[in-house]
Amino acid sequence: MMNPKPLGVRKTVQLLVIITILAWATQTLVSQWGYGGVILAAGPSEQMSVELSEPVLELRTEATIDGSEVTLRQLCRWAKEHDDVLGPVAETVVARLSQTHPVRVVMVPEIKAVLHDRGVSLSQIHFSGAASCAVRRNEVDDATFARLLSHLNDEEPAPAPAEAVAGATTRPAGGAGAADETVRADARQTALKDLLVTDLLDRLKLPADRVQITFDPRDTATLILTSPRCRFDLDSSRATGLGAVSWEVLIRTDTTERRATLTAKALASEEQVVLARSLSKGQALRADDMTARTAWVDRPAADRATGVEQLVGQLLARDMKRGEALSAGDLKLAPLVLKDQFVTVAMKVNGQAIETVARALETGAKGDLVRAKNEATGQVYSIVVTARAAGEVRPPGTRQGVASTD
Repeated sequence: MMNPKPLGVRKTVQLLVIITILAWATQTLVSQWGYGGVILAAGPSEQMSVELSEPVLELRTEATIDGSEVTLRQLCRWAKEHDDVLGPVAETVVARLSQTHPVRVVMVPEIKAVLHDRGVSLSQIHFSGAASCAVRRNEVDDATFARLLSHLNDEEPAPAPAEAVAGATTRPAGGAGAADETVRADARQTALKDLLVTDLLDRLKLPADRVQITFDPRDTATLILTSPRCRFDLDSSRATGLGAVSWEVLIRTDTTERRATLTAKALASEEQVVLARSLSKGQALRADDMTARTAWVDRPAADRATGVEQLVGQLLARDMKRGEALSAGDLKLAPLVLKDQFVTVAMKVNGQAIETVARALETGAKGDLVRAKNEATGQVYSIVVTARAAGEVRPPGTRQGVASTD
C-alpha cells in the first residue's frame, strides 16, 4: 500500500482527457450562470411565464368612439391577468376629438406621457402592436375617415427616422424624451377652445350651428393652447347646460403643470314668431301682424309657436306688445261655428251618408265638440266642427280634433 504501482501511459492519457473535459464543462456552466441563465429548474412553459410577467399594452390600429374623449381602453388591449395593474388607468383620457377635428392619429409617445402623468411606472410596461392608432368619432363614415386620414398625412411632416420611432416605441423611460416631444409637436394640433366647445355640444346633444358659445376674452392665452403638445384634464361638472358654464382644466407639459378656470356663456338658437305691433286679447292674427326671427336664448321654450302662415286667423288669448314672441298658450283657434248659426251637419244613417241643417247651440273652433238642434225634428246632435259652418256626427268614442280641411 505504501508503494503504489505506477500508472501506465494509456491510463495517464485517459485521466488527463477526463480532467480537461471537466474543466471545460465547469467553465461553460459558470459563464452561463453569469449571464442569467438558461440553467433553470423549471421547464419551458414556466420560463415563458416569467418573461411575460410584466404588462404588455397592445396598441390597436383603429378605434371608433362616442363623444370626444379617447381613453386608454379604447386605444389598447391587454391580457386579463394584468387588469390589476392597468385596470385603474383604463378610463384615463389619452386624447380628445372635436367636431372640427373628428379624426386623429394617436401615437405611443402620447400614451406614455399620459400614463407618466398618472404615476404609472413605464419601465414595467411593454408596448406592442401598431406604432399609432387612427381614431374617429362615430358619426364619421368610412369614406370620410379615409379622406381625413389622407388629409392628415398630407399636412404632417415626414416621419422621423426608423431608429427614432423604434426608440420612442420601445424605450422604457420614466418620462417623455426629446423624441417623444418631437412626435407630439409634429402631430396635428387641436386648440383647447375647440375641445371645450365639443365637450359642451356633446353634453347638450345639439349641433354646432344651433349653439353660440362666448368665452371670457381674458382666457384667450389659455384657450389657444393645443393638444397633443399640451395634455388637458377637464372637469366639466359645471358645463352641463345653457347659460353660464365653466371648466376646471389641468394643463400639463413635460416640464410644467398648472390649473385654470375657464368661463363662457352658452346660448341656443330658437325659431320664433313675434308681433310686429301691439294687439289686444281676442284679436285675430293677420300675416302682417307677425314676423319670424331666430333668437339666441339660454332657456328655449318648449311650446314656442312657429310658422307665420299657420298662425293666421288664430286669436290672441291675452294682450301682447310689439316684439313679444308667441307661444301656444298665447293663442286660441278662431271659431268656425257661432252660436245660433245654421250649420251643415253630415251623418250616416243605415250606412248611407246624408246631410241636414241644424242650428248651433254653442260656439266652437275646428275640432271642438258642439251641440246643434234640427229645428224641423227637434233632434239635438253632438257634432265635431270640421269647417266653417259645418260639422259631422261621429260614432261614440271617436276622438275629437280629427277633422277635414277647411
